[in-house]
Amino acid sequence: MITKERQTRILEMVRNQSFVSVKELMDQLHASRSSIVRDLIELEQQGLLVRERGGASANRVYQEIATEKKAHIHVKEKQCICAQAAKTIKENQCIYIDSGTTTSYMVEHIADKDILLVTSSTYLIHQLPLTFQGQVFLLGGQYDRRLDTALGSTTLEMVSHFHFDHAFLSANGIDLKTQEIYTANTELATFKKAILKQSTQCDLLADASKFEVKTHCTWAYIDDFDTIFVDNGPKYKPFTICQKGNNYENK
Repeated sequence: MITKERQTRILEMVRNQSFVSVKELMDQLHASRSSIVRDLIELEQQGLLVRERGGASANRVYQEIATEKKAHIHVKEKQCICAQAAKTIKENQCIYIDSGTTTSYMVEHIADKDILLVTSSTYLIHQLPLTFQGQVFLLGGQYDRRLDTALGSTTLEMVSHFHFDHAFLSANGIDLKTQEIYTANTELATFKKAILKQSTQCDLLADASKFEVKTHCTWAYIDDFDTIFVDNGPKYKPFTICQKGNNYENK
């Protein structure tokens, strides 16, 4: 098993359990103690888990991670979420797709749609298939290399000229108790609020690892969204649970 695959499995186990021991990881992943320890050190440095005596637990305080590193985390969950969300897109709509690795999987499902796609994400643009039939508008502004997106006053000004039929946004954290939606970047928070304001329908895409993760920037609340597409989570509106072969829409 290659390192990236093993680390993805480690994160899945940590997410599904409150604590995972080194021994359990060794047994489940058929890896040596030294390999598991190296993986845990690297994942902790990325802010994805917390090492504890004899094992590791989930990190519920968000730390910003470069897009290229997040791209290999919770891939199957993100794919299921985006496959379901993409079904709600209609022909000839003006669509905004947010920056982030979760939303980037939308492009696999919109290649044959005649739409105007607007985004600030250079990462998403690079994922677009050559067969994409629609038009693309890339918002400009100051480039944030770590997040692979444009930000700042110029980007906000460009957003004000659009009215989106449908927007698909991402988040760094969701607090079910306070209903708050978080991001770790103040400029992103301002930008996401602007997208909400300019959109007729707005959905949130987030895998279950985002639940109870908190940052210092609240930019929306659960009730601000028509639908929140997740791979696992609450069984009430506006959440829709997306799993392979089983999409459960809460009533």
